[in-house]
Amino acid sequence: MFMDSVLKKIIEIEKEAQKITDESILAQENLLQEIESEREQLESKSKHQTVEKISQIQKAEEQDGEKLIAEQDANHKKQLASFRDEFSKNSPNWEKQLFERIILTSN
Repeated sequence: MFMDSVLKKIIEIEKEAQKITDESILAQENLLQEIESEREQLESKSKHQTVEKISQIQKAEEQDGEKLIAEQDANHKKQLASFRDEFSKNSPNWEKQLFERIILTSN
């Protein structure tokens, strides 16, 4: 009877140990799933942030490009206005010089 009682106790301890082992395995699997889920969320967040940052950089570059084009356009307009002004001021003198050269070379 004592042996039956000891054997019964050993079987109960073994069952309890198996139950703890099973719970440990289940907890480990759950932890791995949670870790994988968290990793996926972090990866998704990271990708989203990367896409957002690239978009911001592209927008800034476009704005810089547009600003540069506008500045160059303004400079070209100023330069063209300056050329026109110089032409208007010097045109009669240049025409006179050209006319005199033509006359001098034809004589």
